[in-house]
Amino acid sequence: MAQRDGVRTKLGTCRQLLTELEAAQVQAKSAYEERSQKCSVADADKLPAPSADDLVTQLSQWLARLDAKFGENKWREVQVGVGNWEIQAHAPAVAHSLGDLSNGKLVERRRELRGLLDSLKAMALRADWPKTKPSRPFTPRRTTALYTRPTPMVEAEKFVLDYLAAIR
Repeated sequence: MAQRDGVRTKLGTCRQLLTELEAAQVQAKSAYEERSQKCSVADADKLPAPSADDLVTQLSQWLARLDAKFGENKWREVQVGVGNWEIQAHAPAVAHSLGDLSNGKLVERRRELRGLLDSLKAMALRADWPKTKPSRPFTPRRTTALYTRPTPMVEAEKFVLDYLAAIR
């Protein structure tokens, strides 16, 4: 009886993991799409992409079959199936986390560079920089690098560093 209750508990844990996995997939897709729209980087195809929708659907169907077997009092079979299900479910969970993290970091870096550029511009104006130093590296094309979609991240990063060096 205790083993059966343990399997029931494991099924509940699996249902919770499936819910989290579905939410993580939505978030990973959103982060991937946002990064694709906002940031241009070399080797973008090497960044983690969210897993296919059918993977989560397959896990959901598998869990439904395990629930049905548990209802048929085949809990020993379910015990083995739950272990295998968890192994398969953790791989996409990790992939979603990595994809969300790496794609999100690029978008966050873009925001940071924009904020830094705005701060540097404010510092330059307070120091009356435009009157004391030439502004040649800051052509409108270079200035707008951070405000285009997708932003060429290498070019934008270099521009902000050049701007920082120029006003020092």
